[in-house]
Amino acid sequence: MRDDPDKDSLPKDETVSGVIEAFLLEKKEKELKPEKKKLESEDDFEKRVKILEKIDKINEKFTLENWLENAAKGVEPDRLSSLRLVTHAPKYTHKDAKATGVFLQNPLYSSDELVGTHSLNEKPLDCMGNAAYLGTFPLYRSTVNGVPIYELFMRKDPELLNALSDDPEKSEELYKAFYQALNIGEPYADTLLKQLYFPVGYSYHLLTPLYPSVVVHYVHRCMSDIRFSKEIKEIRDLKSKNKPHSCGYRYYPDLALQGVGGSKPQNASQLNSQRGGQGYLLPSLPPKWVSKDTKPILYIEDPIEKVFSKRKDVWSQFKGYLRILKRYEDRTNLEIREMSSKYREALLDELTLFTFEMRQLEPGWSNDENCRLNQSFRLWLDSGMEVGNLDEEYQNIDWVEDVATAYVKWFTRTFDKEAKKAKYEKPLGDEDIVQVRKEAAEVLKDLARGFDNE
Repeated sequence: MRDDPDKDSLPKDETVSGVIEAFLLEKKEKELKPEKKKLESEDDFEKRVKILEKIDKINEKFTLENWLENAAKGVEPDRLSSLRLVTHAPKYTHKDAKATGVFLQNPLYSSDELVGTHSLNEKPLDCMGNAAYLGTFPLYRSTVNGVPIYELFMRKDPELLNALSDDPEKSEELYKAFYQALNIGEPYADTLLKQLYFPVGYSYHLLTPLYPSVVVHYVHRCMSDIRFSKEIKEIRDLKSKNKPHSCGYRYYPDLALQGVGGSKPQNASQLNSQRGGQGYLLPSLPPKWVSKDTKPILYIEDPIEKVFSKRKDVWSQFKGYLRILKRYEDRTNLEIREMSSKYREALLDELTLFTFEMRQLEPGWSNDENCRLNQSFRLWLDSGMEVGNLDEEYQNIDWVEDVATAYVKWFTRTFDKEAKKAKYEKPLGDEDIVQVRKEAAEVLKDLARGFDNE
């Protein structure tokens, strides 16, 4: 070994040589395992000789010098299908696309407003190229004291050079060959890829969006854990038996599976091959506010008391609110109010949902002669009741205040009734009622501002 590496380039808990050797040993043992098994059960002398010869070839194949030499052939620049490390790959869009991928390690965008490669906590990596050499990919991802080996190639780490070969010239040759996987070169697109004309001044830029392979792989891994992990299966089993568990689980409805690559998923990328060519697609649809049961409110004077209160989720949240009050009735009012706040918020979420469902009905439905709602309720629930287009009698109505008052009356009446059933004797205090009114008014004001902008 050369004696000129930078001693401070890496902590010495692990060495590059040790990591590479461990990587090769694992690959070698994987290939040797079936041959050793055959050898144990084979009695025929000639067949045993052939098996031993094959074992010798495998051992020879995985010596450091031989393996590095063979692997380097997969990344030489004169090969059309040479290995390339990427974060965004073109063949997801079209299998015949002859285009460069993108190796994005330091995204310029860092905001939390949008999800992207920059959102991943780990440094992602994928690769594309000659399927015969995709076995080299795990080496790039191997880490030395937490530092990926591909980063050592990027900064031409002295210890890495030292590990590749005793001969400086050979080491440099191998380094250049392996580094080609990180060198995308001059980017070029393909007419088979999607293209966007993006206006810039009086001209435009032609943009070619590439598939974010590493983000899709991360989402697939997370979703698979959420759906199929051992713990989740245990929780679901308990749920089917109506038995409790210390925690719940998440469920994502309307998932779709996207298949890429057919019978050869490795043609798109290595990560695509690892997940069998499958990727999860989450629904990206506008909310459907109107349920089949949403109808104009007729023959009723109080929609909160007679319609809103009958919603299933309203009752479940109200009962949850009472359970918290009863469980912690020995606490201070302030503590109880804070612990029960999520149930009050959930009730107001239901009020918001109820509002949007009603306003999705045909505008002007409250003009029906059988509608008995007062002016404030009509302004609240009927999208056809726009103040600017109504008679003078509607102009000065503060429907937010009136609806908030009706909500508080329903809340207090329902509380008194249900608390009596639950044998909870502590009444709502004035501060509690004020808080309920304040929260309801804030939500309704937000809704009113939204209506004004429709």
